[in-house]
Amino acid sequence: SSGINAEWPLRPGEQAAISATAGSLAPLEATTLQGYQTQLESATIEIKDLIEPLAESAKSHPERLGHNVVTMSLYFEPLSRATIGAASKLTDMTRQQDLFSQARTLMEAMSDLLKTSKDCGGNPNATTLHPRLEENVETVTEAIQDLRMTLEMAPESGLSTSLIESIHQSRGLLHEPVADTVNVSVMTQHEAILTNARAVARASQDMVGKASINPDCLSNLAQTISEQYGLLVENVRKCADSPGSEPLRDATNQLADPCSELVRTSAVVQSNPKDTISRRELSDHAKGVAQAVHHIVQSLQNSSQGTAACIEAVTVIHGITGDLDTMAMFARSGTLDNPGEPFSTHRENILGTAKKLVENTKQLVAGAASDQQQLKNAAIAAQGTIIGLAEAVKLGAGALTLDDVETQVMLLNACMDVAKALANLIDSTKDACGKTTDDPSMEQLKSSAKEMVQSVSSLLKTVKSAEDKASRGTRALEITVDAVSNDIKILDNATLSAAPATPEDLIRAAKEITFATTKAVSAGNTAKQDDIAAAGNMGRKAINDMLATCKGAALNADNEALKIKVLQSGRSTSMAYRDMLEYMCEALSANNTDSNQLREHSKKIADCVTDLIECAKELKSGADWVNPDDPNVIAENELLNAAASIEAAAKKLSLLQPRKKTKKEKSTDCDSALIPLL
Repeated sequence: SSGINAEWPLRPGEQAAISATAGSLAPLEATTLQGYQTQLESATIEIKDLIEPLAESAKSHPERLGHNVVTMSLYFEPLSRATIGAASKLTDMTRQQDLFSQARTLMEAMSDLLKTSKDCGGNPNATTLHPRLEENVETVTEAIQDLRMTLEMAPESGLSTSLIESIHQSRGLLHEPVADTVNVSVMTQHEAILTNARAVARASQDMVGKASINPDCLSNLAQTISEQYGLLVENVRKCADSPGSEPLRDATNQLADPCSELVRTSAVVQSNPKDTISRRELSDHAKGVAQAVHHIVQSLQNSSQGTAACIEAVTVIHGITGDLDTMAMFARSGTLDNPGEPFSTHRENILGTAKKLVENTKQLVAGAASDQQQLKNAAIAAQGTIIGLAEAVKLGAGALTLDDVETQVMLLNACMDVAKALANLIDSTKDACGKTTDDPSMEQLKSSAKEMVQSVSSLLKTVKSAEDKASRGTRALEITVDAVSNDIKILDNATLSAAPATPEDLIRAAKEITFATTKAVSAGNTAKQDDIAAAGNMGRKAINDMLATCKGAALNADNEALKIKVLQSGRSTSMAYRDMLEYMCEALSANNTDSNQLREHSKKIADCVTDLIECAKELKSGADWVNPDDPNVIAENELLNAAASIEAAAKKLSLLQPRKKTKKEKSTDCDSALIPLL
């Protein structure tokens, strides 16, 4: 039985604990604290590995029980010796006493496990002892964990020291160049930095709250702070070439010290949760972390105020585009409000505001190469100008007579083109800000600026010719050609971010192209300006809707090849329609429209539309695809709707009850009134 008695190794431990209480425990010089910690870890790992084999042999393998009992008993002395050595290296008496107490708990738990194992004796029928055996196993496991955590979280020990070293190593890398990585936007990098900084602040505040409630979790929070600070430094390094990165690096550098102090103090509090002085220090260091994080957030705001202004401006412009589109819908229906003023009263305002946008374009391009403050000012100025332009155009469109519906639509469409071009320009400026001249985003910026100037020029021509009935049709065609060209560019360059669309939606959009083509061919044959203007406006909307539907439908493609095919079909259809409109512009200018040429163009468009419909059929997998215009499908849907209506009417009838008669009605009943007359 002496092999399973834990009292003999506790005696030197008890003597050392008494010395620690008296403050006279002399440091052992055999090795360092880390050396004793390694010995303690090795012993506890071996003990932990023996627990399950010992329990199994105690339950059903008596031939192994003796060997496992003796093996575990051999670790009492190394465990005691490592505990005494580690405690002698600690400077805080309370932590020394805690370490001795936890070691004593572990050894007592091991002794209980060995005794219970002996009582079980490897007898599988001794099931009444098995629950106690399982409880002993759990107790030993928990005691090992508590002992190791107490030592690891001591400020002098490895874990807290390694975490602090990790924080300082990360800080040392702040000014080091980062290896080539995937190119991401500055805004994405700033969002990552903000996420890391907030995680550090949140963990520091959690430390203050958990210090008195659940101090055992402080080590995990310290680990979180160290890891998040490392990620923060990595993301800050990625922004090294961005404008305003120097203040951000300085703020990140200043965060390291309060984080280190917080980790160090958290180890002290975890080892002695009742130490009020240490808890007060923990709270003070957490405040220091919060202040340093606030400086990082301020630096981010200062370094990205131009980017934020660009994002806000684009959002506002998208709202303006939607508003103009709604106004165009009212115009097509002939219900646009007329302010009762002639168009001439608004013409100069529109022209002046549009020309001001050209200056805004120059400021935006210059803002890409300047600081964030100038970029912010340029974005805000452009946003204010486009708001004023949209209001002026809406008033001007309303001032046109109801006979000029197509001119109203044409004017609103031209303003929409300007708004879309401005949104693209601001987006390109945001992406190009801080980049070198040979960066691809600079080429995109130049292209967007050129598109912006062209759209403004087109609007100016439209305004000047708004009341010229002899050229309104040709002007509508020119606007539509430019709009279709821009829509094709967006389809080619933009990522697939669109509202999802079904194959049936794609078929309907394709048929709208057919209607618009028929309208355009008819207008080309008549050569009437009103017809041509109506055809141009209709074609513009049909192409825009079709391309948006193509992008949405392509999202549902089962494979990349089909996705590319859908987009390519939409692109081909748009180009064929644009070619027809360009021919009409040239023919009308020369006053020589050839109906055969128009038929050739319409045939090409019809072939493209056929390809679009075939793509829609391929998009719909299985046999559940139906043609929405199939007469059988239409008849079936009408029957289903009729059945639903009948069922709803039947339910209403079943709820009807005879109306109750009032006393007055009973006294004047028809039968009782006729009886005296018989």
